[in-house]
Amino acid sequence: MTQIQTDAIRKLTEAKHDGLDDMQKYLAPHVVKTCVQFCEQSEEFATAVMAEDKTLVGCLKAMTLPGRGMGYCSDFDVYRMAAQYFFPEADVEWSMKISVPRKSQTSAKILDLRFEDLFKMGGGK
Repeated sequence: MTQIQTDAIRKLTEAKHDGLDDMQKYLAPHVVKTCVQFCEQSEEFATAVMAEDKTLVGCLKAMTLPGRGMGYCSDFDVYRMAAQYFFPEADVEWSMKISVPRKSQTSAKILDLRFEDLFKMGGGK
């Protein structure tokens, strides 16, 4: 990990949460955890986090502006908005892995689903 990644992670994890409303306070630890993972994955993202005009409080406030519908927002959309606050050109890909144990095996079978696949499974378009 580079110094900029370490600094960006510190900036996120040590950020004060002053002036946040209840929804923003609720989202804060989840957004921090995910943005830390983004910083670990990408030095470019970490550099964007380190910009002087970018803060965790600014991110949370931008995500929860009136009319953004945060009461009905998926986790995926929350993390995409957070990523795009710090790095507007960023996009977020989502995948889940489900470990299903088999009766005759001690190891589990891994099912790999992409976020988009979940919508297709229900007959969605």
